[in-house]
Amino acid sequence: DPGLVKALAYLESGWQQSVVSHTGAMGVMQIQPTTGYWLEEEIFGYDLNIETSAYDNVRAGVRYLSILMDLTGDTDKALAAYYQGYGALSLGIIYEDTIQYVAAVKAVRGLFWP
Repeated sequence: DPGLVKALAYLESGWQQSVVSHTGAMGVMQIQPTTGYWLEEEIFGYDLNIETSAYDNVRAGVRYLSILMDLTGDTDKALAAYYQGYGALSLGIIYEDTIQYVAAVKAVRGLFWP
């Protein structure tokens, strides 16, 4: 869903590749370095430049969101896992700020779709 990806990227970074979070997530889609490495090794099979390439960063973020959609079978749960991590979500933990984040992405999504 292009609108969902645009909304997520807008909330994560304001569509700015140079953004680095206090936790070390980077780029347009705010990919954590460990997630980027996992995607390179296990999913893409080649190096990505998520630090400086908006193209690679968005490709990684979209693929990761797609994987989370497949794992959870639910848009809200996939967004929650993207934000707080799949591990906590798989244990049934959803933080209050995660609930607010999912609601914000869904609200902003309407600006980009159809």
